[in-house]
Amino acid sequence: MLEVYCNSKALEEKKYIFDVLLNEFLGISYNLIMDDNQENICLKTSTTIGSSIIVNSCFFNTLDDIWGNSKSLPQSPLPIFEVSKCDFQLDVKFESLPVLYGKPLINKHDNSIICEIDIFGSCFFMLSRYEELVNPERDGRGRFSAYSSISYKENFLLRPIVNEYLELLWQILKLKLNYKRKEHIYQTVLTCDVDWPYNPMNRSVVIFLKQLAKDIVREKSFLKFLLHSREFILTRLFGWQYDSHNTFKYMMDLAERNDIKMVFYFICDNTAGAIDGNYSVDDPKIENLMQTINARGHMIGLHGSYNSSENFLQMSKEVDILKNKLRKLNINQNKVINRQHYLRFDASSTLPQMDRNNIDYDSSMGFADHAGFRSGTCYIYSAYDLIGRKKLKIKLSPLIAMEASVISSSYMSLGYTDKALEIFLKLKRQCQIYNGTFVLLWHNSFFFSQKDRTLLERILINN
Repeated sequence: MLEVYCNSKALEEKKYIFDVLLNEFLGISYNLIMDDNQENICLKTSTTIGSSIIVNSCFFNTLDDIWGNSKSLPQSPLPIFEVSKCDFQLDVKFESLPVLYGKPLINKHDNSIICEIDIFGSCFFMLSRYEELVNPERDGRGRFSAYSSISYKENFLLRPIVNEYLELLWQILKLKLNYKRKEHIYQTVLTCDVDWPYNPMNRSVVIFLKQLAKDIVREKSFLKFLLHSREFILTRLFGWQYDSHNTFKYMMDLAERNDIKMVFYFICDNTAGAIDGNYSVDDPKIENLMQTINARGHMIGLHGSYNSSENFLQMSKEVDILKNKLRKLNINQNKVINRQHYLRFDASSTLPQMDRNNIDYDSSMGFADHAGFRSGTCYIYSAYDLIGRKKLKIKLSPLIAMEASVISSSYMSLGYTDKALEIFLKLKRQCQIYNGTFVLLWHNSFFFSQKDRTLLERILINN
């Protein structure tokens, strides 16, 4: 069995990252052995006498003294580890690697390997979102912006850097230790946040007339005027099937053609007025939709309302509403899965709240304003409590890309261009390389034209 020797500094953080990287990601069992004379982290086995792997532990060695202080953040510009300059061969999928903590050096010394890159500290920094505890910058909705992150500033947001660190660690382990790693299987998960199952225009004459005025006066589009008029009349005469937001069958058909499972997240209570959607889960149409989703083998999750992210009791109420609704509809789901509305959550306070509410999985770990790897990985992993400084039960399924993040003018503003498709496919390929999970969010209400369907279909094809 692998033996991990370390000192007692930042011990809970070390225990967490050892467990995630070695156990959850690599599937390696290990014994943790405390030795306060050990400056760095030492990996070895009882059968490899005189042979060891020493990994720099500079982040953890100073963390207790400067926890939550800006001095504990990585210093830009980051040093870069060049794979080709290593004095032994590394079979990795990247040519260089930003070094968050430590030095960009790996050397052989006698019968040992000395890794000056602080792999464990760097991965803890990314997976725990420690940066978001320290950096107080937030956008107008109280969210940590991609543009505030070191991953954006240092140009690795589109790379699963934790997976890259993990591959580097595995290559080093292979040189000295005879282990077989855990196998991961790539999958695409298409998700849908059900914010607006009904087009507001079809439920209000006033909103409908305002839409027509916008079509003619602002956009000068007689075609949109005709299309909106047609939708309004047909919906009023024949029902929801003609509503442009009712794209659920299309999305499930598309997913099933590509052998993809979907997750639909439903808002179960209203805490912020109109921003929390225009429906109730007690609506018979919504109940029928949930039953259809379940019958077709897809999943139903909670879409935590706008203000629930900082309100334990409100979140508890919404979890209970969802559980009771699924029970009433005879839908058996063993796990409670969640994503916060508007991706509005705080890594240091919302995650412990979710954990105490017995939410099993959360998929809010993505930036609203830029697609990419917010926590640096495409693997599902255990969350960390940055306030209580302990590992949590809840698992995180990182959101890799949201359609609006890439397309909308208020975010990356790439529209329906080849560049937009390139971003989606690049992120998908990165997940495939590491046999991770490409979690894609596409709202049922984000089908404004055939361009949306075409783009989504091109992302999912050849899954």
